[in-house]
Amino acid sequence: MSKASQHQKTQHLNAAVQIRGKYPTLSQAASALAEQEGISRRQAYRYLREAGSLAGPLPLPAPKITFTVKLPTDLISILRQYAKTSGRSLSELVTQAIRAFLERRPHG
Repeated sequence: MSKASQHQKTQHLNAAVQIRGKYPTLSQAASALAEQEGISRRQAYRYLREAGSLAGPLPLPAPKITFTVKLPTDLISILRQYAKTSGRSLSELVTQAIRAFLERRPHG
């Protein structure tokens, strides 16, 4: 079984927010959530517990896809080191850099 993306996790959490109040017991809600979302009861319990601390559904993050970019090895080394020391992911850093670049370019 593959790990859920952030988009999928948010979908499951939002479903838990909706289901949580519809059932008299947590066990019944977990069964319903597991069946509806195609997840295990154990995962359903986790989502329901987290949903209990939310005021309402969360906005869905934009789906992401993987693509390959060839970069110089020295740049990759520097990027990996920066990611490690900053506690941020490579994807997060590259996304931020590309957005900053695109915002600075002339439009037209």
